[in-house]
Amino acid sequence: MKHLSSILLATALLALGATACFDDPNKPLMNGPSDIYLSLSTAFIPAGDSVAITAELKDGAGNTFSTADAVWESSAPSVATARRDTVVIPGSAFTRAFVVAIVPGETWVRITSSGLTDSVQVVVLPSSFAGTITAPAGSMLGDTITIAGTAALGFSARTTVTIGGFDAWIVSQTASQLKVMAAQPAAGGSPVVLQNALLLGTIDIPTLTATTTVGVAATIRANGYNPANEDPATAPAFTLTNLYTSPIIGVLTGTVADNYWAFTTPATGDSVAITVEWKTDADIDVAVLNAAGACISALLPGSCYGTMGTGNNPEVGKWRLAAATTYVIDANLYDGGAAAGTVYKVSFRKID
Repeated sequence: MKHLSSILLATALLALGATACFDDPNKPLMNGPSDIYLSLSTAFIPAGDSVAITAELKDGAGNTFSTADAVWESSAPSVATARRDTVVIPGSAFTRAFVVAIVPGETWVRITSSGLTDSVQVVVLPSSFAGTITAPAGSMLGDTITIAGTAALGFSARTTVTIGGFDAWIVSQTASQLKVMAAQPAAGGSPVVLQNALLLGTIDIPTLTATTTVGVAATIRANGYNPANEDPATAPAFTLTNLYTSPIIGVLTGTVADNYWAFTTPATGDSVAITVEWKTDADIDVAVLNAAGACISALLPGSCYGTMGTGNNPEVGKWRLAAATTYVIDANLYDGGAAAGTVYKVSFRKID
């Protein structure tokens, strides 16, 4: 018979061998957390608003660790502050911070816990447009309105403008300034809404409402861009370059109306395509007249109004123009549609 001590020794050795052959399933717990899991990666917050961000500490197996030592901070507290939630969370299973947006700009909210660090990009949006909007005194339909951006807010090729709920035509544009024409301002003032503006040169703002309105007269004057352009004899002249790159931007009002624009061709005889496009449900056609006011038939479709009857927007007609000759463009409002007025653009393209 074996001695009891020998049996106990063998049992102990067997247990030791089993321990050496199989890994402890709780072994990863001894290595501590490896990642911070954030509820947001980027936050867009209008100035004056706030957002809550939560964070958890986990290892590769998904085990959660205490965040009792978590510290939250903002890289630019003047733009947005970060304050840790003081409510006691059982087991400190996660940590939460309240981020308060102060002024438009960008900051990074950083969390540090158990030697790990991660950050959330926070972009504070203007609650309203903080630039300037300038319109002529007693501004009316078709007047040019200038919109200037700020150091934080600029404009991109995607930026659009509506005034009083109607699309405005962008006459010229830089990164810091827009010049637009209002198609349908309202009597007493029209809110200006920018879409797809640029904040800090990188981030698109879907919608941004202006802080000011554009004051307009109670009565919209007919053909407000230039009252004299209702008669071919008094048509304002514009310069047409050799490359035919000078567009016309005007306004037509009422149900049936015409605008006339005089130009002189370069010292070459050219075939040109003339395009008219507009912003409302109206229908606009374009004709080319000679100095005596008679129609010049278009190459296509061969009628006086080269774009008449196509029903498209934009509409395109083609004409053969003599060298160094004065012509008059007739922008004809064939159907005014539902709007009281529409901004249109006529552009030229040399085709031979």
